[in-house]
Amino acid sequence: MRPSDDSPSPDMLGSSLNDILNWTVASGLKGESEVALLHGFCERCVNAGIPIARGTAIIDTLHPVYEGRAYGALTWPPRGT
Repeated sequence: MRPSDDSPSPDMLGSSLNDILNWTVASGLKGESEVALLHGFCERCVNAGIPIARGTAIIDTLHPVYEGRAYGALTWPPRGT
């Protein structure tokens, strides 16, 4: 796939990816909800020039019965916006 002329430069994308990573870690440590994490992640990816059509978040847990949680089927952009 050939990048379009409006694709972000590698330097700009690298900086954006670091910003996304830092935001995701900080928000997760603050205890943001799965909905807020997934919405914020997708929003930041689109703003960085990464096309998103759908998202799913899977979060591991340290629970003896439940292996993790999944939140998904988010279409992007959210319907009605």
